[in-house]
Amino acid sequence: MANKISEGEEILLGSNHSTQKQAGADAYGRGNYSQAASMWETTLEQQRNDPETLIYLNNARIGEDAAYSIAVPVPGDAEINVAQEILRGAAQAQFQINSSGGLNGKPIKLIVANDRNNPEVAQKLAQEFSQNPEILGVIGHFSSNVTLEAARVYQAEELVVISPTSSSVALSNVGSHVFRTVSSDCMSGNALASYSIDKIESDNVAVLFNSASSYSTSMRDVFKTSIEEQDGTVVAEFNFSQPDFNIVNAL
Repeated sequence: MANKISEGEEILLGSNHSTQKQAGADAYGRGNYSQAASMWETTLEQQRNDPETLIYLNNARIGEDAAYSIAVPVPGDAEINVAQEILRGAAQAQFQINSSGGLNGKPIKLIVANDRNNPEVAQKLAQEFSQNPEILGVIGHFSSNVTLEAARVYQAEELVVISPTSSSVALSNVGSHVFRTVSSDCMSGNALASYSIDKIESDNVAVLFNSASSYSTSMRDVFKTSIEEQDGTVVAEFNFSQPDFNIVNAL
């Protein structure tokens, strides 16, 4: 797991991997935080929108000082743009908090992780985070099915996690240590059903969904229930994760 977790000693997102940025990581790994900070300051002059570098720079400025550690697992390989966006928000919050004196005088250190948007990898990362007493909480993961797998570990180990993007209704039932910032699929599924009946004036609908995705299955369930509650009918369901699925036949 070491190559999927980094507070600065490894570059996890290859999209902005420059020689200067790697030199900063090498310096950080040797414990030379001032040199690492200098390298990453130069890197940001050339790539101002690179959140991974900003996070590592913020961490290098902390050095060996006491800090609150928070893990940020992102889908680095599978959804690089999403990973960058999540890290930008985390990096901005870290910078603002640390620039204003931290929390109770302590800065925030962010530990970046690449879960590859893979449930198995996310679950292993969750185990590793839970076994690290310095990590106080987790911001992640991205997709609902990945978050659900990891969330069961966080709940069992009593480590707080908050997902910035996962919307599956099933997350609401995992436990008291699992949170999210977006509304659940109940709102979007109900809104979609109401739009179909009230705006399009279509009482008979068909549903195409992906049973391999907890997000898709959650949306299907909410939408179907809401349609039926409004006296509509789901006339057919098509699961496009089935190997014999044919879109022409479905239409």
